[in-house]
Amino acid sequence: MALLALAATLGATVWRLRHQTASLPRGTYSVYGAWLRGLIYLCASAVLAVLTGVIGRVVAQPLVSAANLADPLWWSLTALCGAVEVIAYFVIWRKGTLPRGRVRHIPSVLVFGALWGISEALVFLSIWALAEIVIPIRWGVALAAFAVISTFKGIWQSRYWDLYVAPEHNIPAWNLPKVLFAHIPNLIVTLTHLALFESAVLFILFQMIALMGSAWFMRFPAWTEIKARRKEVG
Repeated sequence: MALLALAATLGATVWRLRHQTASLPRGTYSVYGAWLRGLIYLCASAVLAVLTGVIGRVVAQPLVSAANLADPLWWSLTALCGAVEVIAYFVIWRKGTLPRGRVRHIPSVLVFGALWGISEALVFLSIWALAEIVIPIRWGVALAAFAVISTFKGIWQSRYWDLYVAPEHNIPAWNLPKVLFAHIPNLIVTLTHLALFESAVLFILFQMIALMGSAWFMRFPAWTEIKARRKEVG
């Protein structure tokens, strides 16, 4: 039933997006369209997560177990993950980002950032789940997931997300440093945490922190701003 509801929402949102953007010339950035695309990504990632068993795993897991609380390694690595997210996305990513004069609408950036983080995490966890089917060694799963996620994220960001969903925000000279000192460290520490402790819930929370930071500093446009706005797409 949940899968049918997600599929219906996905279909309705795709139809709405096509209706909304059909009359816009190529290269037009639509804030309303960006929010619809974000919702489509959330629904699609949730459908994928249901099909790969990720949602069931997330629902069945406690946030933290008694064994975790008694384990110094868990405390150390969890703290490291939190520190990496803060430094990567609230310091480094911020320096390479310009809001281009946009006004920060706090409810919008927090909601969008949280949903963006959930979407990314569900896709990443689904890749992990698929890797587990074919690779019997946990660290092999982690390496395969890192390779596939890194490739997917690079293509997805450059060919779609940064063109049609995220507003213009990049400083070109900072694109590589963002990858090397934000995105890659994020994946390394959070996938290591996942490999050692299998906490899908904490993995989702780490990605939410990262992308709420991204939405905050790019000042993602408010959901109330639905008029189209011109943006170069190269």
